[in-house]
Amino acid sequence: MARRRRRRAPGSNHRPVLEFARGLGYSFRDVGLLEEALTHGSYRNDHAVADYERLEFVGDAALGLVVTESMHWQRPNWDGQRRQETKSELVSNQSLAAAARVLSLDEGIRVGRGHNAGEEVRSSDRILANVFEAVLGAAYLDGGMPAARGILAGAFQRKLQRLRLRPPEGAPGWLDRAGSGLRAIGPLGIRFARRLLLLRKRVERALGYTFASPGILTAALDADDAGRERTSGSRRGRKRRARGRRSPAPRPSGPTGVTRTAKRPALRFLGRDVMHLVLAETLHNHFPEWDEGKMTLARMRLQSREFSRTLSEHWSLGNGDEAAASAEAVMGALYLDGSLGAARRAVGRPLAAALEELRDPDLELLDPKTLLQNRLAQAGKEAPKYEPARGARGSAAVSVTLRLADGLVETGVGGGLKEAEKDAARRALDRLERRSGRRRGRARKGATPDPEGETLGENPAPVVVATDNPKGTLQEVLVKKEGRLPVYRLISESGPEHEKTFVMEVLAGRRALGRGVGPSKRKAEAEAAAAALASGI
Repeated sequence: MARRRRRRAPGSNHRPVLEFARGLGYSFRDVGLLEEALTHGSYRNDHAVADYERLEFVGDAALGLVVTESMHWQRPNWDGQRRQETKSELVSNQSLAAAARVLSLDEGIRVGRGHNAGEEVRSSDRILANVFEAVLGAAYLDGGMPAARGILAGAFQRKLQRLRLRPPEGAPGWLDRAGSGLRAIGPLGIRFARRLLLLRKRVERALGYTFASPGILTAALDADDAGRERTSGSRRGRKRRARGRRSPAPRPSGPTGVTRTAKRPALRFLGRDVMHLVLAETLHNHFPEWDEGKMTLARMRLQSREFSRTLSEHWSLGNGDEAAASAEAVMGALYLDGSLGAARRAVGRPLAAALEELRDPDLELLDPKTLLQNRLAQAGKEAPKYEPARGARGSAAVSVTLRLADGLVETGVGGGLKEAEKDAARRALDRLERRSGRRRGRARKGATPDPEGETLGENPAPVVVATDNPKGTLQEVLVKKEGRLPVYRLISESGPEHEKTFVMEVLAGRRALGRGVGPSKRKAEAEAAAAALASGI
């Protein structure tokens, strides 16, 4: 008797997960993680299962660390700009979508019902890039960094070869353990070596970790290395200066074999990605009810300069911006010497206190600058303007003047420019709230509103998110009504690299449905989808 072939469910035009898993080059212990990574939001709406967004959040961090550690080992002499440019090329949507097709991820995505929905999802570079990051995140949670490296090496092999980078193999660790002796030359070198030795011992006690290669911690604590990196110039210039003059008291070069791959700027570059992954994994595990957008905001809050200062004080590195930079370099040193486990344990106590704050339901995750800009954008107002002002002579405080288009002016003060801008934005928000409260009070007494006196406090009705997943809900509505998927496009982005603000627009064909503002493209997309839903579509 012939065996009957099981029919596929309507709209689930994808390869079975178990069959697909065998082609990844990694054997999942928990296949459920892979199923989640391959589940699009439209499929979740029909089957009440988790989609890939939370795993994508972890995968994005794992991807950054795998790429950064590869550059750290294979190209130790690259400067920060070269590292950032190479990393941006590798993690772009086009690059990740191509990697997804190499692994045939487009055949494994589970998509919900809808006319041509599957074809549109599988042909979208943005969605394929998201799915690739989700699969990478699932592999990391299932098998750690070796699993993530294996998948990335299989998908990026040609690209890494073209960039002259070899895929990272095995666990990170020092190849040449050279001991902790310093080749100090001259009395200045001896005094410098003693000072660093005492600092290193104090930091190791605070970390609760003893380095197998102490020289790497010495490199992380060497603040002067950053200045040498910025002023070293070209290779030809360094050789010319070396021939032209001699230093009367050369600086100690550190343990043999350490300075070649463990300079402070490179350790900071690596440490930021280590911190990114530790925070992403922690938020994913501690807040299973949070969506990707909320985890992104929380991660940005935790990876701020303020949290770095908290770490530096906890690790006996001092306080201030220079100590915060040392904390980033120490994170890179911990990872190279003791893997992610050492980094997780070192941030355990400060991170536990920060996680308790995040559990407060009334906590606002957006910083004041982003909140103010979002409110202005929703009201159709111009962005605020910040004008730095000189502080009092002898004072380390920075003053900033904030100006709004309606004439409101506020002044903020802080230890740095960013802190002062946030303080000014916080004061402006408080003042606008008071103004809006007074106007609402006059309206309740029967006063006639002045249409010419509209201010930010009387902005249009806020966007009401009628669902926890506005993007998925909007997609479901469009697929059912018009048989098409929403398309999101970037309108503008502003702000520094670590604190950007994005404005996204959602369209159905050529028809604009709504705009949204957020600290990430995904958050802005969710706001745009919520605006489209609130408009009555």
